[in-house]
Amino acid sequence: MSKRVYISADYSENDGDRDVVDVLKKWGEDNQHKTDFVDTAAVKSGSVSDNADCRPCDLKKEFNKQINASSAVIFVVGDKTADRTAGSNCSRVKNPQDQCSCTPYKQNANGSTTCKVASTSPAGDDVGEINAYSYLKHEFEQAKKRNKTIIIVYNSLYKQANWLPDYMDGYDSVAHPFWIRNSWGEKVGDYQFIKEALRSHQREILIWCDGIWLEKNQLDPSIPFDDISNLGGCICSGCKRRRDKRKKIFT
Repeated sequence: MSKRVYISADYSENDGDRDVVDVLKKWGEDNQHKTDFVDTAAVKSGSVSDNADCRPCDLKKEFNKQINASSAVIFVVGDKTADRTAGSNCSRVKNPQDQCSCTPYKQNANGSTTCKVASTSPAGDDVGEINAYSYLKHEFEQAKKRNKTIIIVYNSLYKQANWLPDYMDGYDSVAHPFWIRNSWGEKVGDYQFIKEALRSHQREILIWCDGIWLEKNQLDPSIPFDDISNLGGCICSGCKRRRDKRKKIFT
């Protein structure tokens, strides 16, 4: 059975991060890359978005459903991710229905319409769809709440910690550049990183070190794992690699 992987990204046509999404989807579809991958994030025909009265809360409820059905979530962070606010204009979270309005999905030209949510209730196990989060923040909070494997990649050849939005505060140590240069100097996606990261939730893999994931039994047992952020060098057993050759990930 294929592993379901949800992609959260800025899908804007002209200045979003579709280039990363396109590569991820290609890896899941071609015969060369043997990664169990199913894109469950793209809004496609037959989804809730086809409803002429689809509201931001309807989309967020659908995002919850798709994230819940996935084992991992890949968050693509670009240079404009932190500034994206789509989906954040809901005022129903603090105002009565007759004082709220919003614009149905992709119908900005038609203006806003009266809120259709007559009553609200506690969210329970999911992040409630009635909120003032952007779509991207909602997806991140839902993945955290449901304890999904979180993989963060920059749409860049380099680490870009200043691109991380506020709601990803504390995740800079686990975010990784999506792009690398191959032996011919071509810009390509870091397939090995994604492949191993998607496998990591099934094993006790904790460190990305010089191109490989290391498991607990490959670490120096004399060094507590919680102390790695204070170390000047790698903590692999017998490893002398520099600190910048390893990355801590959440499992």
